[in-house]
Amino acid sequence: MTFNSDNYKNESDVEQKLIYILLNNKTYLGFNEEEIYTKKYLIPRDIDKGAGKKTGYYPDYAIILGGIFSMVVEAKSPNESVDEGFREAQLYAHEINKRFPEGVNPAKYVISCNGIEILYGSWDNDRPNRIPVNEMTIGKYEFESFLSLYKRDTVLPGINKIRAGMFPNKRFKPLIFTGGPARQNQEISPNRFSEDLIPILRKYFDSDAVRATKEIIEKAYVNTEDVTRYDKVLETLLKDNISRIKYPNHKEVNVYRKDAPDICKTIKDYVEDKDKATCLLLIGGVGSGKSSFIDRFYYFLLDEEIKRNTLWIFLDFNNAPNDIKAIEKWVVPEALRELIDRNNLSDFYNYKNLTRYFAPDIDNRNKGAYHKLRELDPVEYERRLSSDITSWTDDTEKLFVSAMRYFAGDKRLKVITVFDNVDRRDSEQQLGIFQLVHHYRNKYKSFSILSMRDETYDRYKSEPPLDAFYKPFAFRIRPPRFIDVVKRRLSLIIDELTANAPEKLSYTLENGIVVEYPATDLGRYLMGVYKALFNTRKRVRLILEALADRDVRYALQMFSDLLISGHMKDGYIFQTRYKSDSEEVFMPEWLVVRILMRTKHLFYSSDRSYIFNILGVSEKSDTATNFMNADILCLLSSRRKTRGELGIEGYVLIKELIEEIKIHGYIAEDVLSAIKHLVKKGLLISETLNDKIDKDNYVKISASGHYHINVLLQREEYLANIAIDTFIRNDNIAKEIASTINDDQEHRINRIRLLNQALKEEKDIHDKQSFAENVQKHGAIKVLSSIEEVLLYRNQ
Repeated sequence: MTFNSDNYKNESDVEQKLIYILLNNKTYLGFNEEEIYTKKYLIPRDIDKGAGKKTGYYPDYAIILGGIFSMVVEAKSPNESVDEGFREAQLYAHEINKRFPEGVNPAKYVISCNGIEILYGSWDNDRPNRIPVNEMTIGKYEFESFLSLYKRDTVLPGINKIRAGMFPNKRFKPLIFTGGPARQNQEISPNRFSEDLIPILRKYFDSDAVRATKEIIEKAYVNTEDVTRYDKVLETLLKDNISRIKYPNHKEVNVYRKDAPDICKTIKDYVEDKDKATCLLLIGGVGSGKSSFIDRFYYFLLDEEIKRNTLWIFLDFNNAPNDIKAIEKWVVPEALRELIDRNNLSDFYNYKNLTRYFAPDIDNRNKGAYHKLRELDPVEYERRLSSDITSWTDDTEKLFVSAMRYFAGDKRLKVITVFDNVDRRDSEQQLGIFQLVHHYRNKYKSFSILSMRDETYDRYKSEPPLDAFYKPFAFRIRPPRFIDVVKRRLSLIIDELTANAPEKLSYTLENGIVVEYPATDLGRYLMGVYKALFNTRKRVRLILEALADRDVRYALQMFSDLLISGHMKDGYIFQTRYKSDSEEVFMPEWLVVRILMRTKHLFYSSDRSYIFNILGVSEKSDTATNFMNADILCLLSSRRKTRGELGIEGYVLIKELIEEIKIHGYIAEDVLSAIKHLVKKGLLISETLNDKIDKDNYVKISASGHYHINVLLQREEYLANIAIDTFIRNDNIAKEIASTINDDQEHRINRIRLLNQALKEEKDIHDKQSFAENVQKHGAIKVLSSIEEVLLYRNQ
């Protein structure tokens, strides 16, 4: 490419057609896109122009490498002075350099261009070098000299040296000073009731179970009329995860003890040929209970008329291949197996039945190739026909389509195929499966029920292929409250204890005394913990709801771990056992937080916890400070009600998020890595459900993310625990924190004070890196102010 001054008519031309290409193109200076900052992300500065002061000035471009401001670039129109642009850029670089220690001037490189001439030089040099734009050609000595001095490979080593001198990259986690790996990973024994509880909890709270058991579906399903309504506080945390978009043609799934009227009517109309629609969408979030609803409907809510006139096939996409092409090959063999097994067609491969499936093919043979053979040589005819049927049977596709024709046509039975757990795929795969469903239902004459993630439907509902879908047959399902799910399952446990447990159980205290108790005390303990956790007048009830978001299976796992935790001491166990039904059982919030943070371990570590350390940072990163996660969460929290390009509240394009977070001095790779980790830990929700999260995906803050940044960050127990799991640059502070690991109040407060001291030192680094205009919006301010409030409360 050649630069020609005739091509640049105004400042915008100079910016986009000349300067940006010069900065970004690998042939020239070769800076990465994320290292080139535009006006949108730069701080306005007041600069002295000699004759007066220019207020709110910022250059057109800046180069920031690893969080360090290194180059200032000013564009002017062809009729403006390139020298004036160079002076302004120098003054801006001077304002940047003033923030650093004496002798450290990272904003060294200055460029100005007006489309006719380019000037370049250092921030403190009043004699810049000049090159006519028409002379900016590879091979020209002056231009090659400029490129060799200003290219990324030349600038970067100096910036890395400045960073190494200013910002210590060695970090220390207090946990490592508590002892060796055995000490750091030390586990505690489960509580006294756990031995008797674990088997029954595994039966009714098994978080690894793909589907709820038939017993749970029958006896513990939360029907519509049983749902506890959200209160205002919990609604604040969770309502952005429940679609509030009103679709006049959509119905919400209502499930009662003996009926699901809307779904039942839709299927009944299809069975009775009153409606030609052949597909039903069941829309809801992951973990909202779509599979449980389908199971309950199938096993317990189908009326007798539908049962007599339908065959059912369930295709569980948890068992399907990942690749969409492989899925297409998986569907038919799996559907055939399901058709036989689920509908008890034990005589499916009976020869007489096979002749019924292939009747049209046999008829064609009889009218054609076998017309004479059938009369002249019946034995040979039967041999050949048997061979044909064997061949057709071995062809799975042929067999399935023939059987489906027979059942739907000759037998006049309606075949209903459920495409379940499709919502656990990413958006692209869900749409691909949606198209596969349309092909399937047309080819095999089957009514189809497809579960789809609500974010996917809401995003693509107006685009092919979803835009052609018949809207009245889209149903929305809302997740049950966790409080209701737990109560129903506890009732099952108590019923089993009453019926099957031995009259007396026992456990041994730490002092060796054996305590006998009636089995019914287990039930009292379970209900006591339940009442303590879900007391409507206590905020503690929000913890599990918020952390689990809409994933009931994950919440059940947390509740189960709470019940058997060794952090649940004997005194509390006795309290829950001997409270009367009318007495209030109290469980302190700090105890719940501790159990969920430490699980079965003596010390907290974010890697094995239900609760995330917001101050966590990658040990490998030189640029990320302890505030990066908080910066991300604060920004997304502020956008929770904003409807962006995706068209759904709260979602922000990751590329835009990175651009805004970068001004705090981070590099793009670190921000993307942090976003992926926050998604993995459930503090952010991604529009895609796989691990391939990139800059073109969208994310939003989850209820768990809100709870971490707005509630947990203000809790003493949370801060005292994350203190030992946070990488700190000051090794002396890290060692002091490690020396205060006891759980008495004095040690906990000392840990928080020391953490506060370390974070204030970290903020000094954070501020030097940051180029944000309004530092009050930083996650650093949020973190430090929360800690100060906790300490202030303790000092009062």
